[in-house]
Amino acid sequence: MSSEGVEQRKHGHGTAVVTPVMCNPFVHRLHYSCLDKIKIAVFSVLVAPIRLILIGFFLLLAWPFAYIACACRSAEDWKEPMTGWRRWMGVVVTWSCRAVFAVGGFFWICTKGRLASTKEAPILVVAPHSTFMDALVTVSLDMSTIVAKWGAKDVPIFGTLIKYTQPVLVDREDPNSRMNTIKEIKRRAQAAGKWPHVIIFPEGTCTNRSCLISYKQGAFAPGVPIQPVVVRYPNRFDSVTWTWHGPDAYKVLWLSLCQVYNKIEIEYLPVYYPSDEEKADTKLFARNVRAVMAKALNVPVTEYSFDDCRLLTKAQKYELPIQSALFEFQNLRELIGINADNVREGLKKYITLARSLTNEEVSVEEFANHLRLPVSPIITEVFKALSKKKSKINFREFVIALAMVAYPIKQEDGIQRAFQIFSDDKDPRVTEAELELILYQNFGVKGSDAADIFTAAKQGNQSSVSFEEFLSYAHGHPLLAKFISSSAASSSASREEAARKSPRKEENGCVCAPVEGLPHGESAGSDADLIVKDKDA
Repeated sequence: MSSEGVEQRKHGHGTAVVTPVMCNPFVHRLHYSCLDKIKIAVFSVLVAPIRLILIGFFLLLAWPFAYIACACRSAEDWKEPMTGWRRWMGVVVTWSCRAVFAVGGFFWICTKGRLASTKEAPILVVAPHSTFMDALVTVSLDMSTIVAKWGAKDVPIFGTLIKYTQPVLVDREDPNSRMNTIKEIKRRAQAAGKWPHVIIFPEGTCTNRSCLISYKQGAFAPGVPIQPVVVRYPNRFDSVTWTWHGPDAYKVLWLSLCQVYNKIEIEYLPVYYPSDEEKADTKLFARNVRAVMAKALNVPVTEYSFDDCRLLTKAQKYELPIQSALFEFQNLRELIGINADNVREGLKKYITLARSLTNEEVSVEEFANHLRLPVSPIITEVFKALSKKKSKINFREFVIALAMVAYPIKQEDGIQRAFQIFSDDKDPRVTEAELELILYQNFGVKGSDAADIFTAAKQGNQSSVSFEEFLSYAHGHPLLAKFISSSAASSSASREEAARKSPRKEENGCVCAPVEGLPHGESAGSDADLIVKDKDA
């Protein structure tokens, strides 16, 4: 298993090797040689335009056949897989879509292993998800069923092709997320092979293939056998990778068209049969399957997730102090043992420690000692991000940043933990200086702007502001309201009531099952507008 380094944590008198330290999985940088530059220049004039025209031709050829196959079907018809002449129309659709990739440089698909039948393994779990070129996996399987976003059906041409696969469409706005998604996948999985394979990319977003990030659990909740499928792009020049920070979709497409050919390898691993323990624990099931796939790919695993993409985008957009070391923060969070299962208890431990310190200003050595870790590159980078070129940092400021990283989506909880650093758990209150520290770490707000927020949020002539007072004011603030979700609207009781009243939707033959819940069991946050590249699967 490859990694860029290994950190050690102190345990009594010894040390223990822990999770390997990896590069940022959401960043892709291109490195051009002189030959690459010459080739791209020549192909941009002589080859890529012709390829682009041919791609358009084959897409237009596939579209009417897909449209006809989908036409005049009732809602009841869409509950069953296509058969007869409609399915035969798929021969032209599949051939045309395969031609799209062929003229784009994917002349051959190298396959390894054996594809299991739908009776053996109705669900295919595919990883790593690194580009829109991964659609070739679906095409190679005769346009099998996919799990796609609700808005995908409305995309011109592509929406019709997606609809032809009879996808499970996911709706981020529907509160009844987990239940309906799993229900529909399970219904198809238990149809005794009537339906095509259901293809799921469990990472839920694109990475640079340097590791496997956290898997969403929707594919594993039905508890049926699944077949892991790993995808590789063994090209010398990586033109296909499409991550959150790197070449945009148009550049990826053009650079791929400017290659002589593009390679892809699809390997079907042995069918994974879940144990009774894994059927009862979807997290365990997902982790174990991911471990099998990581071993086949010879890459490490990490608990980074789609939420981390959103946090990274937010940190960079608002120039928050943690942006330069965000992934060091995440690595540090793993090193000190804060994860999805113990985030509240883990933060409470460091909140208590921050309160107990007689001197909040600590050096890098003292900082590492408080965390019971040796001074390392991770410790140093986190320290630099908070020190503002000074020799010491405020330990409470570190805990505030840690709370923000631990709650990337439901930021209200992270801010509440930050308030508790300075005062009583039951009625947390902070002074103006303390609130400025919290606002700076979470929103990049400081100085007179922070002072204005403090003055507006506090009640009367009090010298401090409570969390509830701040929350009430934040909901009406143009910046803060983007990130603070309403407690009433996001409470579990409200979600359950909304779920009870929200039936599964069906539209134009596509079963709309809401997207699986975000990690930590939270509902979708209110900072979706920050997503600058929509690469979630």
